[in-house]
This record gives sequence, C-alpha cells and structure tokens, in this order.
Amino acid sequence: MLLRGSKIFLLILGALLTAPAAHARAADEPLALPRVLREVSEQHPQVRAAQALADAEREKIAQASAWADPVAGVEFMRRDTLRIFRSDETEFSLSQKLPLTAARRQRVALARAEAAAADSRVPAQLAPLLIRATDAFYRLARARDLLDLTRRNDEILARAVAAMQARLGDGAADVTGVLLAETERVRLLEPVIALEREAAEAANTLNTLRGLPPETAIGALDLTADPAGAPLGSFESLRDAALAHRPELRAAEARVTAAERATDVARAWLPDPEISVRARHLRGNRDPISEYDTALSISLPWLNREKYRAGTREAQRRRDAAAFDAVALRAQTLADLRDAWTRHEAAARSVALYRDRLSPLAERSLSAALTGLDSGKSGILELISAQKNLREVRNALVDAQAERSRALAVIDAMTGRIFFTQP
Repeated sequence: MLLRGSKIFLLILGALLTAPAAHARAADEPLALPRVLREVSEQHPQVRAAQALADAEREKIAQASAWADPVAGVEFMRRDTLRIFRSDETEFSLSQKLPLTAARRQRVALARAEAAAADSRVPAQLAPLLIRATDAFYRLARARDLLDLTRRNDEILARAVAAMQARLGDGAADVTGVLLAETERVRLLEPVIALEREAAEAANTLNTLRGLPPETAIGALDLTADPAGAPLGSFESLRDAALAHRPELRAAEARVTAAERATDVARAWLPDPEISVRARHLRGNRDPISEYDTALSISLPWLNREKYRAGTREAQRRRDAAAFDAVALRAQTLADLRDAWTRHEAAARSVALYRDRLSPLAERSLSAALTGLDSGKSGILELISAQKNLREVRNALVDAQAERSRALAVIDAMTGRIFFTQP
C-alpha cells in the first residue's frame, strides 16, 4: 500500500514538474490563430457559463420524467377529550398520483426541447467571441507589420543621413538633403505611437479572450497557415450553409421547438388520477390495523376551463413570437451573409492588386532610389518619395488582408465552415 502511494505521489510530482515546461514550450511557439480560438472556446467564462446552464437544463429531463412524490400522512382523532397525547383513533394514509395521461410525456418533451435550446446557445455565445478574437489577432499582426516597415524605413534614412554627412566634407552633398532626411525620420515617429497603441489594445483583447492576464506578453505570430485565401464558393452555397448552420438561427429554431412543446403541455390539461389508502388503528384494539379504506380521486379542471384556455393561448402567443423572431433572424442572416461575402470579395481583389502588382513595384522603386542615392544619380527626395509610396501600398495591403480575414470570420461563424476552428 505504501509503495502504491509512493508511485501515485511520484506521478503527481512528475505532472507538476512537466506542466510548466510544456506551458513554456507552448509559449515559445509562434501563436497561430487556431490555437487562439481553441483557447477562447475552452477558457472564456461566457462560454463556460453557457455550457453550465446547458448542463443544468439537461438535468430537468430526469425531473420531468419522474412520478409525482407520494404523500404520506397520519391523523389523530379524539372523542370527549382535549388531551394532546391521548387519541381514540389513529389513521395512516398514503396517496400517489398515477401518470396515466399525456401530461408527463409532454413535460418530458418540453424538458428535452429546453435542453436542446440551451445547448444551441453555447455555439451562439461562442461565435461573436471567435470573431472578436480573429479581429484582434489580425489587428495585432497588422500593427506589427507596419511597425517593422516603419523601423526599416527609419534605418534606411539613418544610413542615408550617415552617407550624406560623410560626403558633406567633399562637397558632394548639401545640408538641405540631410535636413529633409532627418525631418522625415521625425515624421515617422507619429505613426509609430498610434501603431504601438493599436498593438497593445489588440494584445490586451487577445489575452482577455484567452483567459490570460492583460499584461501577458505575446510572442511571434504564425501567419503561414492563414486560411483567408481559401476559395469561398458561390454565394448560393454559403446561403444554404448559413440557413442550416448559423448558431444564432439554430438557437432561435430551438426556442420555437421549445415553445411548441410548451403549447403541448398547456393543452394536456386532463388530470392524472390519484389513488390513496387509509388505514386506522382504534384505541383498545389489539390488531395494529383495525380497518382500512381505498380511494380514487381526480381534480376537476372542467370547472375552471377558462384558466386552462388562457394558459393555452399564452403558450401559443409565445410560440408565435419565437417563430417571428426566427423568421426575422433568417432574413437578417441572409443580409449579414451578403454583406460579409461582398466585403470579402472586394478585400480579396484588393489584396491581389496590392500584393501581386503594386507591392513589387514599390519595393523595386525603393531599391532603385537607394541605388541612385549611393551612386549620386538621385537625391534624398526620390528616396523619401519611394518610402512613402511603399508605406501607402503596405498600409493598403495589410488593411485589405485584415478586412478579408474579418469578413471570413463572420462567414465562418454563420456557415459553420471550418476555417478558423481547426485544433
């Protein structure tokens, strides 16, 4: 027994020692979007709360399927005495309702429908969180990319200033060019402040959604497996997938089903019979049971028919309201999908334009300006102009990439397409 306890202790100790190392290895790896979304799905309190509520609703099925509690009682009857501890007759009773009508079956169906509605709220709660995480991930990538480009331009200008200062003594350069280059370097500091703030806000959002402290450092981002370039297919296929798989729409349809089951429960107003047994013991009788009675009783809902009719009408109105909500959400789904699809297609065309055509031209223009500055065939103005052109092209490219990814995240959430949810 002691040896077994030692083995268990060693296993627990080994797990405690290897867990930080595994966490450190995961922290050293580049952060990929699928990992972010998996952590959001597993750790976010709103998702866990929705899952806990779904588990709680599922427990109602067993409660609804159970019989009514039996009722036991005892009655002391006295004649010609007021003494509390003296009785002439003692009666014991036991009664039980028999679920012979459809009421119990309808209650079970309602509990199952409500549990299904609660289950459908979990992905509906998760979908907007995944969209926010996707947006924050690509905002962080955008800010870091532009920061790297800005630092690269500053390094180029610094080398150009050093080269021109070295040629000032030979008269091959003038002070005006040096002043222009230094002024441009100062101007580069303005977008750096905004980009650093954007990166900090995106990192804060990512950490919060992942259940980490806001100040947790985020290392390199893995953009090699970016699924944003995957073909979407036709809008018609996406529309059918959205109508079949959008979590919010499925939740609305589950509420309609639950409302229909509630209507069935309201209509099942016929009472269940109750059987009871009463046994009496008379004082002075040596037998423990002197006599007994049996009874069968039912409630009389027919005498209060308007009450049950009103309950049925209430359930029907709630079902109609849930159905109208589902119809409105179905129309809104098509409108949202069309908007996201249009934004994705426009952003994809912009990405292809800036990435395949304008960005290579801007890079070659900057290289030519650097070569011309080194050879003296061009001045600092050409270099500054080439840098500005490259910054504008890169800004437009990363903005289009971010817009394409955001639109794709919305489409993924509505259609159930596995773009961002791979483990």
